[in-house]
Amino acid sequence: MKTTIRVLVVAVVAACGRGVDAEIIVSDTFDVGVSPTVGDDPDDPLDIAWTPSRPPGNVSYGLFLETLSGLPDNSLRNLDGLLKYRASLGHLPAAVTLASVGDTLSLQVDFKYRSRDTNVPDAYRLGLFDSSGAGYFFRFGNGTQRQIAITKDDGTGFTMDDTGLTDLITATDASVPSFTYTSAYDLGIELSRTAAGLHVTATVDDYSLTYEDTAAPQFVFDTVASGSGDTNVDWHIDNVVVDATVAPVPEPAALAAAGLAAALCLLRRRWRR
Repeated sequence: MKTTIRVLVVAVVAACGRGVDAEIIVSDTFDVGVSPTVGDDPDDPLDIAWTPSRPPGNVSYGLFLETLSGLPDNSLRNLDGLLKYRASLGHLPAAVTLASVGDTLSLQVDFKYRSRDTNVPDAYRLGLFDSSGAGYFFRFGNGTQRQIAITKDDGTGFTMDDTGLTDLITATDASVPSFTYTSAYDLGIELSRTAAGLHVTATVDDYSLTYEDTAAPQFVFDTVASGSGDTNVDWHIDNVVVDATVAPVPEPAALAAAGLAAALCLLRRRWRR
């Protein structure tokens, strides 16, 4: 009987106790394909499809693959078309659910303005959403408008417009970076499930801002968005990486083995008594 219990416990540990590693689910360099809407090219399996968040009103608005000094090779250009609240949406291969404490989803991009207005407090926006447009993003000012805000979007209206937004935390101190027209930046947003809700961290190069959302947090995401709250702005993104650290859900057979092992352990204690 001792041998049987030991074998069952080892089987349960093997099935349910595996270490959880980060999995890269998107790595898009925009170097393959003739259009940013083309995803999953055979020789670039971790790229994704990209679409504009708002229908182009004319040919001066849209997404294009172009080169820009400061970013390697091709990058995704967002042509403004004199529209506010437009974004390029990257569609994940499958929805990611942060079901357990410690589950994490992160997005990193290389970013550079191609053109911009001089001073806008919330010009650029980067976030993770579900297909309805609900999710989290951060927004940064440019020029002398030093501001960074982590914002929650309830999905009302276009993605990352000014409808249905709640600023969770805003920083305006002198340490907040301000985007310039000539520099490239490493940007990121990370979502991590906690016992109380969702931990949101925004980063620009070495600067970071963090907030824990405990008021009806969201845990399912399938879209990344790179956007703008300003007009007359073109920007590029490159080297888009999305990775997830999600605990595996035990298979039914593993759960049954765990239950049987627990029952045998309980019987063993009773026999000893």
